Amino acid sequence: MEKGLDVDIQTADRKTLASILAKFYVEVRRADGSHYKTTSLHSIRAGINRHLKSVHSEIIDITKDVEFTNANVAFKAATVQLKKIGKGNVKHHDAIDLTDIKTIYNSSVFDQDSPAGLQAKVWFELSLFLCRRGRENLNDLKKHHFEIKKDANSREYVSQVVDELTKKTREDNLSSRTDGGRMYATRQAHCPVASYKKYRDKLNKDNDKLFQTPKTSVPQSGPWYKKTSMGKNTLGEMMSSISKKAGLSTIYTNHCLRATCIAILDKAGFANREICQVSGHNNELSLSSYTGRICNNTKMAMSDSISRALGAHQHVTRPAPAATVTVPPEAEQNQTSIPQTNCSKTGIDHFDLNYDVELPSSQLSVLEVCSQSEVTEEVAIVENHNNNASASGSIIRNRSTSSTSTTTRQTMQVQQTPFVLNNCTVTINYFNNN
Repeated sequence: MEKGLDVDIQTADRKTLASILAKFYVEVRRADGSHYKTTSLHSIRAGINRHLKSVHSEIIDITKDVEFTNANVAFKAATVQLKKIGKGNVKHHDAIDLTDIKTIYNSSVFDQDSPAGLQAKVWFELSLFLCRRGRENLNDLKKHHFEIKKDANSREYVSQVVDELTKKTREDNLSSRTDGGRMYATRQAHCPVASYKKYRDKLNKDNDKLFQTPKTSVPQSGPWYKKTSMGKNTLGEMMSSISKKAGLSTIYTNHCLRATCIAILDKAGFANREICQVSGHNNELSLSSYTGRICNNTKMAMSDSISRALGAHQHVTRPAPAATVTVPPEAEQNQTSIPQTNCSKTGIDHFDLNYDVELPSSQLSVLEVCSQSEVTEEVAIVENHNNNASASGSIIRNRSTSSTSTTTRQTMQVQQTPFVLNNCTVTINYFNNN
């Protein structure tokens, strides 16, 4: 506090402390005069409370004791004011989108034939599989901190064998990095253990650090890395650098890998207590900030659901799987051909067309359906009638006998995946009318 107050907080009475704190909560600022975020203000109050409990002559709790009621009212008012000026948002580290992860592996960023690419891949996978915290201790990691072992099934894996002190893992903390996650070999092209082995073989023997400065090109012989270690700031910006080089959808931070690990394990159905064993969290509730959010694909699906409810049609196309439509010869003799359609000349952006083909029960083995054109992911099954149009206004071509009565199709058997043809979304339904 820079208010020139001459108060000994170790001996000050509760009333004096409460008065000082009430004013402090409202007026506290950073060194540059800017406001703290609400989360920072909470941390400051918690720190003051811990300090007073350790040094004050009385047992004091400034968050609960009745003498500090007015101070806590001022604290709450201060947090409300901070939210009003935009300082109340909590920035959580996002999990890396799986599409972005595929982009990285398909790019040259993880080129295992270059010193920088191999190092980036090893750093990424160690951080992801072992659920490491963003920037912590990266510059202090050494070669002997990790080992390659085999389990009872003779399957190779990499694990951390030397513990480390972090802001969350103090000397009295029972959790340990050495009892955390494992990075197993996959025997595939991007096997993380194979990359780690190659990286270890290429390191400079004159430096015991795990992350050494990569050489600009592959030398004809000798190590790929210099005697100097990578800088703290360079390691702290590794994920940001990878994001920019690979052209990802957003710029991720190192800590996003930790969020990604937890999100993947949670989605895979592992229990929170099991995830905590890998992440190092002591309290399962701490995982809520990572697991309580929905992924981008789910958000998109929710938005599309609302759009459909409003009557909007958002068609996302993707290639159709390779297959064939097999119709028995007997059915082909009586089948009405599907007319050629070109919606692009009508001035209408898009049509949804449903064609119905009626087959006898004995011929309903027509299940191999495919098109080489594109298909939409949105499939709408409508209840069709054998009049001129279906309930949704789709065009119908049937082989059924003309009739003035309206008969509802009750036994729809197969619906072909819709495909795009001449700016139309076409669906062919095979059914039996018995």
